[in-house]
Amino acid sequence: MIRLAFAVLALALLSACKEEDDPMPNTDESALQDACGASGLQDIVGLKFDANLLPAGSGKVRVIHPDTMVTRDYRPDRLNIILDESEIVTDVRCG
Repeated sequence: MIRLAFAVLALALLSACKEEDDPMPNTDESALQDACGASGLQDIVGLKFDANLLPAGSGKVRVIHPDTMVTRDYRPDRLNIILDESEIVTDVRCG
């Protein structure tokens, strides 16, 4: 009987350690877009990239050139600026 109680207790403790399937439940896409300020920078899409295009005090910024290897971790506070071969901004998004 004690073994059974111990097994049930162990399973209960292990289930408490399980990660949630959705780490960011009830997240609005527009709120994520604004987490890094990407929504306010959509006007630079189509322009040749220059660091002066970014507002002063921009937080975490990652400029992604073609064929650049990037990590797949998602960070809502990081601004990603995607460029084409000609250094033209093709997309601005959080992540």
